[in-house]
Amino acid sequence: VILWRGLQNLRKILFKKGKIKKAQLINQKIENIHKGIHKYLVKEIEGKKIFLWSTDGKENFRLYNDPPGNLGTLCFYRFVDKDDPIFKNTINYYYSSLYPYYFENASINELACDHHPHTPSGLGL
Repeated sequence: VILWRGLQNLRKILFKKGKIKKAQLINQKIENIHKGIHKYLVKEIEGKKIFLWSTDGKENFRLYNDPPGNLGTLCFYRFVDKDDPIFKNTINYYYSSLYPYYFENASINELACDHHPHTPSGLGL
């Protein structure tokens, strides 16, 4: 998603500099990244589509969020709207008892990860 956002910024600069053909080539890459993420990194879990942390493009995937909270930045980078149903399902999944690194009853209700599995991370705040 960061590459997708960076290419959008580059496209904007190229258009401003009058480099229309280069900007159009970049636009195709932007569209392909967006389509690819939705094709390979969205899966139905517990009856709802969510964004995955990683996949091999086949059937193997990982439900994870590292650094903690990074999937929450999808709307910050404007990859999705904050009201997008897949995004909302993603946030609801990771901030639930279904996700082993979420501490619902901790003083700070935040995500942890493999690096510190028993303590919520300030990165997610």
